[in-house]
Amino acid sequence: MLDMLISLCIVVGLIGNTIANQDTELKNLCTNGGFEQLSVQNFPIDWGGFSAKDAFFGISRDARSGKYALRLKSSSEAVVGINRNNNALIPITRGIAKFWYKAISSSVEGKNLQVYIIAMNEAGSNEVGRQTFTIPSEHVGDNQWHLGEIEFDFRQRDDAKHVHFAPRINETSEKGSGEMLIDDVSVTMLGVRLAIKKFGSAKPIIKIDEVTDVNLEIENIGDLEAKNVDVKLDLPNGLIIKGSQNVIIEKLSPDQSTKLNWKISAKESTSGVIKCIIDQSLSQAFFITSADLKEPALKLENEHIKINFYKTDQGYGIFTMAHPRIDSYFAQSSMFSRLIYRTNKGKVEYVPIFADDYEKEGNKYIFKKRFVDVDKVIWNFRFVFDLPKDQKWVDVTYSMNAEKDREVLAFYGTTLYTNRQNRYDAIFSGLEFLENGETSSSTLDIAPPNHIRRVPHPNKITIPLMAVSKNVSTGRVITGMMWDAKRAWSQKFDRPSALFASPNWFESMDDYDVMGVFIPSIPDWVEENNTQAKTPYKLNAKNSIEINTQLFCFQKDENRTSAVYAVNYWIERYGLPDPLPLPRGTLDKELEFSLIAYMNTLWLPDKQAWHNTLDWDPWGASINPEFARQLWFSSKILSESTKKYEYLQRAELAIKNMKRGFGKDFPFYIGGLDRLYPGFKNNIMGLINSQNEDGSWRFDPDLWNKNDQIQHQDYHKLGKKDDVEIGLCANNAYTLLKYARMTGDKVSLSAGLKALEFMERFKIPRAAQVWEVPVHTPDILASAHAVQAYLSAYKITGKDPYLYEAVYWAYTGLPFVYLWNNSDMPYMLYASIPVFGATWFTGSWFGVAVQWNGLDYAYALYDLAEYDNSMPWRKIADGLTISALYQQETDKKYEGLYPDSYNFMDKSKSAWKLSPSLIIRNLFVMMGYSAEPSTIVIGKDDQKIIINSALPVKNAELSDGSLIFSLSYPPEMDAYIMIAGLDKPNPESVIKDQVIIKEIRELDSVQEGWKYDVSSGLLFMKLKLSKTAKVEIKNVRFSYVPQIRAVIDRVNWLFKQGDIYDWYPANDLDIFSLKDGNLITRSIGSDPYMICSPMRFQASDYSEIVIRMGINKGEVAQFFWSTENEP
Repeated sequence: MLDMLISLCIVVGLIGNTIANQDTELKNLCTNGGFEQLSVQNFPIDWGGFSAKDAFFGISRDARSGKYALRLKSSSEAVVGINRNNNALIPITRGIAKFWYKAISSSVEGKNLQVYIIAMNEAGSNEVGRQTFTIPSEHVGDNQWHLGEIEFDFRQRDDAKHVHFAPRINETSEKGSGEMLIDDVSVTMLGVRLAIKKFGSAKPIIKIDEVTDVNLEIENIGDLEAKNVDVKLDLPNGLIIKGSQNVIIEKLSPDQSTKLNWKISAKESTSGVIKCIIDQSLSQAFFITSADLKEPALKLENEHIKINFYKTDQGYGIFTMAHPRIDSYFAQSSMFSRLIYRTNKGKVEYVPIFADDYEKEGNKYIFKKRFVDVDKVIWNFRFVFDLPKDQKWVDVTYSMNAEKDREVLAFYGTTLYTNRQNRYDAIFSGLEFLENGETSSSTLDIAPPNHIRRVPHPNKITIPLMAVSKNVSTGRVITGMMWDAKRAWSQKFDRPSALFASPNWFESMDDYDVMGVFIPSIPDWVEENNTQAKTPYKLNAKNSIEINTQLFCFQKDENRTSAVYAVNYWIERYGLPDPLPLPRGTLDKELEFSLIAYMNTLWLPDKQAWHNTLDWDPWGASINPEFARQLWFSSKILSESTKKYEYLQRAELAIKNMKRGFGKDFPFYIGGLDRLYPGFKNNIMGLINSQNEDGSWRFDPDLWNKNDQIQHQDYHKLGKKDDVEIGLCANNAYTLLKYARMTGDKVSLSAGLKALEFMERFKIPRAAQVWEVPVHTPDILASAHAVQAYLSAYKITGKDPYLYEAVYWAYTGLPFVYLWNNSDMPYMLYASIPVFGATWFTGSWFGVAVQWNGLDYAYALYDLAEYDNSMPWRKIADGLTISALYQQETDKKYEGLYPDSYNFMDKSKSAWKLSPSLIIRNLFVMMGYSAEPSTIVIGKDDQKIIINSALPVKNAELSDGSLIFSLSYPPEMDAYIMIAGLDKPNPESVIKDQVIIKEIRELDSVQEGWKYDVSSGLLFMKLKLSKTAKVEIKNVRFSYVPQIRAVIDRVNWLFKQGDIYDWYPANDLDIFSLKDGNLITRSIGSDPYMICSPMRFQASDYSEIVIRMGINKGEVAQFFWSTENEP
């Protein structure tokens, strides 16, 4: 029950807004910034430039001041740019650049006209970071000078020592002709910058006469000391303060903060605004209401949710939200709305909105308010709460209009506060995924100032949804709100601003989370992370404003219940959107378009090899076996294509030139399975040997530093040694379990399941991309890998808990996926952001799609969809894949490729273009084919047979001692099959379509045959198919042969029966056999070697190693070993 409460609604103002409290003259560190001093070459001193053909740089007499300005022009897509000379680099790494520009023209609406601040190393030879200013499209061609500003801070980079001021044309993904002028450049220190980090009260609702704290934290984020800062707290009538309202801060050094505290209480019912005034300027304000509350005046309830409304002297406005079967409430709102507007004289007014009366229609309440402002203008408000009998959420619609034109700075929809006690987790889709105790807008994943995501750009929100979950005695309660981003809040504007903080530390509510929506929107009126508009929204007297949200509060008793399950409510309310139509009409056409990349875009005829990516290829030209496999397989399934023979010829050429490294899947398609597959156990052994005793694999920054050849950073920044999250373990576990499923190996199975047991402690996907992203950062790739790992365990064991875990981790990937799109960006639908953080803490990924991550997630969902229907996983996977199809490039230079990233704020694309291999893999699945070898298991425990084939095996069964199965392959495609769990078949017992298939020593030399490897217990088959075939193996005998041996502690290889298993042919060696105590094999390539099973023994116990061997060619044999110190 609530009794005698004060309601504090702390929302308004510009938390983090800065005030310079001293007029200090700051020195311009950019010499010759007006371009007036010219060299003998008639070019500005201290400046230099570069240009390609069809581009130009020089001086112009069309100057903003003085005689000269700088001119850059490109008549095509050619790049042109200006830098500082190396001896004139600007000697700061933190500051602000101000400049004037005139955008003469741009064929791509200004997207190719940019100004950079580029950080350089000590020698000035290497770039280590950059900040960007893009010319607004509305300034192009207006013939006006405009002021541009770039605030920069490269202190996170230890190697940053200087900066360039660097205008550019066409150093972007969007290229075209363009021209611009630059003048009056200044680059200075920041000076004094005071930022309010926190301002507000400790509680959203407090009791009458109870003393409460008002807290203020001010930080000097500038680079000069602030002195004698005057701070005053201004209170509305009805509130009293203990002590002085004024405080003087004598000095505040750069990067230093100070905290101030006032004690206030209420003696009467009132509502108004508390203001913080710094140096006689209003810098922050929050709403406060005191009220005497007793029993709820009205109730709105069904079996899913309950809302209690309270009436105060101000009217109706305070309400609580709860689950009907739980006594306590889980969310509260301290007034219906807040209005901030500008008067006719330009003064900002703050108005708390309570309703005067209400109407009830069924299970719907309609509250109304009529308000007259200081200019005698009448405003009308309606607050509708609708809860039909079976609806799981309350539909809330706030609307208002004014009878004369008004300037609106903010009109708030529902704002909810939730107590953080016993919080389990929280999500703000696209931006936050928090465990209990974690803080939103933290610096764990992205460095200041970009870490603040309290009020983000709406295009950064993947699903318009905010939710928190809380532990209760009966399980977990999930509370939150959702909305439709594309629903208009006025006649033609959509995407309201969203507010989220957990805890609400911006407003000093460390024990409460806050979530809400308001208008107008970012970026046209509101700046990111501000709670009122900088540019007022002009509300016409003929128009109205409407904000619609849905509030929910549901309870589940499952162990894995998380706030992420609120996505189900959003989908139930708004529907899972249909994927876009295929951009080229059919799947065959999509596949053919993607294959252009392998036939033309990436192909290097002179090297007869492929680039892996374009505009940057850190791997260099090579024969990528996956490209070859996809070409080869496409030639078989695109039966109507006129280019299928070209695909086959290119694939065969690549195979011919491929020296080694066919990959683990390719032999199932082209052959060599018997020679190549046994060698893959080396990778499995490496994973097992590197696995910790607890089942984990952990972050090792020293090892990353040692192996780094691309990033050139210190990996200790991304995490501490032995940090661990699910993303560091899941893919390794998946690899082990996939191998165990294909071979029946118990050692790899045990290691994989041990990893899964360790992974049970995690609940947020993190750390799958630690080559550049912090270990802590939420990561969709970790979701994908976890789905695959747990699903593999379910396929092997049939145990439901593994499937439940796979489903849970699939849910954790959904907040990274856009379930809506802007009308001008269709590819935004089902696009996926990679992480909720930044590369090396500075390269933000919020609102930036990296679709190859989403394609991996989609691939995991395709597999999950075969086993779970709790969500339309296949539809989501299709959407993710089709979004990638829309992101593919169509111009000839990059045809078939897609950008590494796509920015949904400015529509810019990464210049790095990726191959379509992941797109093609998913297209195979959409076309009904398996994108990798399929596995089917018959039987269980030690009496099971495992059949692996490029395409799915059908109708497999054990009948009367015979193994029987069917195959269905495209025409002209041979079947290569690997079977585990069988003893060597008897001669003439392998039959295809009633024809005996013979045992063969070299499968590559015949059209059909089978071969058994006694060392691995694997049966390899090669079959010629017209289209379908029925295969029978008679008189089968079960036989388990371990693929991975347990760690051995002896050196005594006598090669008696059983000893052979300690060794395996790792590369270019034929299957082993034993004869007369000798191990016999045959070299089948240029680099033959065998590897021993894992060993661990004291080397000092042995004085020598004796090897007896004979070869019929050559004279040299080599023996390699490793130690703990030199692995």
